[in-house]
Amino acid sequence: MHTLSQDIRYSLRLLIKNPAFTSLAVLILVLGIVATTVIFTLVDAALLRPLPYSDPSRLVAVFDSRTQVVASRFESSHPDFLDWREQNTAFSSLAGYVPSDSVARFSGVPELVPTGAVCVTNDLVALSTIEPKTMRTSTQCSTPAGVFVAAFLL
Repeated sequence: MHTLSQDIRYSLRLLIKNPAFTSLAVLILVLGIVATTVIFTLVDAALLRPLPYSDPSRLVAVFDSRTQVVASRFESSHPDFLDWREQNTAFSSLAGYVPSDSVARFSGVPELVPTGAVCVTNDLVALSTIEPKTMRTSTQCSTPAGVFVAAFLL
């Protein structure tokens, strides 16, 4: 124990003698701690916490496919989504969503501004266990050109 206290006192004397090295060492430690905290926070939020649905293992995504194109996952059209929902026998419900951007005028020229908003059908809101911050019903969303479809298994 005596040796440990001598080593600590010696280390502190060296750190006080060389303040540039001490500052750099402290800065590197702080950056490492911050980076580790950020990474673990992101991993926790993205991978470890369950999805905000009552039974996420039963949630699936449905895509339109075209055999003549190599990339076989496509967003479906709004009429296709309505047909799928009407003729559905495999899923307990079908819900659609599409990213929704806003049009703003800067200097008199309209520009599409990404907002991070998503236009969803009422079925998708009902599946979620969290409430959206702001919500409009699906009848208030413009008819989307392409719809991404989520389905809930029976």
